[in-house]
Amino acid sequence: LTNQSTSLAQAIADTASQLAKTKLKFFISCSTPLQIPGWGSERVWVLGTRRHRPSQRESSLSQRGFEIYNLLEYANTLSFDIALGFKYDALDYRNTLKMVALTDKCASALRAAEIPELLRMADGRPVESREMWERERRPELLKLFTERVYGVRPEERPLSLEFSAVGEERTILGGLGVRRRIKATYSGPFGTHSFEFLLYLPTKATVDRPVPAFVMICLREVTFEHDPEGDESALQENWPVAEMIRRGCATLGFYKDHLSPDMDHANLLGVFSVYEKMRPYRDNKRWGTISAWAWGASRLMDYIETEKRIDASRVAVIGHSRGGKTALLAGATDSRFAMVCSNDSGCSGAKLNHMEMEKSEHISEIVRTFPYWFCPDYILCVNRDTELDFDQHEFLALIAPRLLCVGSASEDKWAGPMGEFEAAKLASPAWELYGLKGLGSEKYPEPGESIMEGNVEYHLRKGPHLIAEWDWMRYLDFAERKGWPVGPC
Repeated sequence: LTNQSTSLAQAIADTASQLAKTKLKFFISCSTPLQIPGWGSERVWVLGTRRHRPSQRESSLSQRGFEIYNLLEYANTLSFDIALGFKYDALDYRNTLKMVALTDKCASALRAAEIPELLRMADGRPVESREMWERERRPELLKLFTERVYGVRPEERPLSLEFSAVGEERTILGGLGVRRRIKATYSGPFGTHSFEFLLYLPTKATVDRPVPAFVMICLREVTFEHDPEGDESALQENWPVAEMIRRGCATLGFYKDHLSPDMDHANLLGVFSVYEKMRPYRDNKRWGTISAWAWGASRLMDYIETEKRIDASRVAVIGHSRGGKTALLAGATDSRFAMVCSNDSGCSGAKLNHMEMEKSEHISEIVRTFPYWFCPDYILCVNRDTELDFDQHEFLALIAPRLLCVGSASEDKWAGPMGEFEAAKLASPAWELYGLKGLGSEKYPEPGESIMEGNVEYHLRKGPHLIAEWDWMRYLDFAERKGWPVGPC
């Protein structure tokens, strides 16, 4: 396989032919069948060796209709682009595994993954109209992502939800804006909980001339004495309040951990304690913390509808990294958000799973590190990235026909920038059902470039994994291009 003068596919086929003459059975994990003499074109998926005597857990899964493979206790087999598995046919069912690491270039050339069709129902029927999308396909996809990835919520807007001001409204930026601190209190079957958030509003905003707003899902603790005129430059870059006020835009933000802490037992705290009784296990489809944070963003939208100085028809939700995943879910589940901005959201956010990229995160890695972000059933997708019957372009399409922004960074290999671009491109047919252009270009941009021609914006910032003021200006520029009054004051 290291012979550079022989094509990779031919080398594998030759190796398989030799192995076929022995008593070893040969498997290869790839997305398209190879023409191997004597083997036909049957596709076989493997990331380890098949067990003949399944464990108790595997037996349980097998009864539920799952094909079970030994995943080596979730060892990082995906660090190899091609896995060659060998199984002895001996009566004692002994197993052995061989791994062959190939170059990313060769592997990506071999893998031509079958990406699920956005405009095709699960039963095979094509989606041919906007009406069919709204009546059948979109609800089908939303149900899929809630039940298999992010989890099912026990309730959307609480019946008991109150907002109260904390302290006095304060003037900021030499009179250009005001700052208000607000407390949201809600109740559920098992108690009451509250969280606080900040509102920054241009002074020029009035009931007669309401302004657009951006809801920020903050990954850092937000000090409620935060002054946009202060020297907190890092916070200013992550959330450039002063620049937004100068552009005539309101902005609201909450710290995600005030809804649910970002830790492995988070599903017992915060909003979860209001809706769930502590039990030794959780239902496989119960919501994770990403869904809880997105639920919190919708509660800020509830408040916005009571604040007449904000134009509730022009509200964007924005987040970075895990906050970007959260923003996408908030937009998918709450159509009141007219614009959704995902910044470097990566795996389980805007990145395509069916596309192998150098050093990008896989489902196995994110579930191993942050299992509580998702519903328990998401573990069933581990090590199946390129064979799943769904992918994140279908998640992005849930935003249509509203505005969508996907921001990437050129050095952020973990988030897979090209996979985020491809997902945005593959989601575009959902906008076309409405007679709108999705992503305005087929060409992957150079670092520092942005695509704003359609209703899906994509940009590639030069640099590492972070949200910079440059990203914010692209989102504001895109909103202005689409008729939002967020031009420089």
